[in-house]
Amino acid sequence: MTLYTLNLAKPISLVAENPAYWQALLGDDTAGAETLLTWDEASLLHQTEDGPKCSATLPPPHAASRSPQAAESGDPSAGLASGRYAFCQGRLNTMADLAPTIEWFARESWWQRLTLQGPVLVRLVREDGHTALQVLRRLAEDSEPMTD
Repeated sequence: MTLYTLNLAKPISLVAENPAYWQALLGDDTAGAETLLTWDEASLLHQTEDGPKCSATLPPPHAASRSPQAAESGDPSAGLASGRYAFCQGRLNTMADLAPTIEWFARESWWQRLTLQGPVLVRLVREDGHTALQVLRRLAEDSEPMTD
């Protein structure tokens, strides 16, 4: 896996969903379907002397949203704001892929000494018959760009 920088010029508009049903949102196999799950860092990660760790059992997110074509109703003001993000991408095969991917992202960001802010975002996009799994966090203004 690789850590990238995303310079999102335009926000991605999504529709708010009830986060209590977040696991059901993971199973959406509609082509182009997009789901965004939002967690506070403290609810997902704990710091150790070896870097951040993520619990294998994830708590419910504090927010969830979906692409308008996948949502049945809800507040259309949710989504991903424009800005600069650190992110990694993999494939979601099962729910068990979430925690290790979140932990990899947190540990690699820590290792690279990135200054991140805001919640931990998990974005799932259904494309080419598979679900892409992205973990993102906003880069602080003073955070140095990542290098390859």
